Amino acid sequence: MKVFFFLHRISTFLLLLCVMTFLTGCPKPDLQVSALSHHFGGDMYTGIVETDWEFQIWNAGDKNSILYYKVEPIKNWILVNPTSGKIATTDEPVNVSVHINRDSTQKSVPSFATGYIKVSGGGKEKVITVTTVPNFYTEVFGGLYNRPFDLSNTTLVFIPDGGLHFYKQGIKKNVQQFQQPPNMGNYALFAVQDPFKIAFSIAPIPFYGVKYTDIYVSSKGYISFGAKGLEPITVGKHFAYPQISLLPIDALLAEEGSGVIYSLLPQKIVISWINIPLAQSPTIGEDGKPFKNNIQVELFFDGKIQITYLSIDPKQFNAVVGLSCGGGDGTSPPVQDFVISDLSSAPEI
Repeated sequence: MKVFFFLHRISTFLLLLCVMTFLTGCPKPDLQVSALSHHFGGDMYTGIVETDWEFQIWNAGDKNSILYYKVEPIKNWILVNPTSGKIATTDEPVNVSVHINRDSTQKSVPSFATGYIKVSGGGKEKVITVTTVPNFYTEVFGGLYNRPFDLSNTTLVFIPDGGLHFYKQGIKKNVQQFQQPPNMGNYALFAVQDPFKIAFSIAPIPFYGVKYTDIYVSSKGYISFGAKGLEPITVGKHFAYPQISLLPIDALLAEEGSGVIYSLLPQKIVISWINIPLAQSPTIGEDGKPFKNNIQVELFFDGKIQITYLSIDPKQFNAVVGLSCGGGDGTSPPVQDFVISDLSSAPEI
């Protein structure tokens, strides 16, 4: 009799639990990863190559939810640890170590190869691209990749290092103001010339190993070196000329008092896009005016580059963003094995 009573109470409890779950729903986990791609570096002169990297997994879901995850490398030359586990929302992110097997007899940088790591859990799946192809520091937002723009309030820093990727990248986060105040300088006169040519004699600006004494600043949100570039509406156009592609904005749509200001300083050239809306379908505020984007580029005479994004239009838009070494034909990247970057996952500095 006691056993029957006990089983009855258990069944009643389970029934109530099912009803509560039906009415309120179970806490839902939300799988997140810290990077979507990684380019393994190498030095073609010393033969020293990168073989190890880490990324993080965490649960950004409902309170009390548990995320059960799996990490599966698609290529047999990729090793990961751990391969599975569980994370509560209160847990610290899990560090996943990635090791790639390189040919130990190779005397220089091994042949280019690209593979993938599938991370799944909570009904979601993330795919991380890992590659030994050089990092071209170019990311595609929106479009087929469906990546939301995630560089608001950051400064991207590129320092020439002579390695396989030519530059070493770092990132500063939670940036609230420009590195260089833009209150002094000259306006780019797009009514006279667009792109607007800026010539300088203080010193040349090195970009991908080539020294330039003039740059072209476009109202459409890019800077090209030594020649007029192309509006980077595709990856192919982005790589047609040496240039830096920033955002699909249009300074010709800016209100009075806004625009593009440039300054020639002893150590660098600074170009600032002040209160510029997106070229197409910007977010419209309660005042009926488009969202104002603010971007600054610092080109140092020693080759260092800093790109600062303050608050950027929150809507999802299509954009090709980053550095272009040039050499493309206007329709395709300069290399067949091009892999897009994940600029926001660079080491924080």
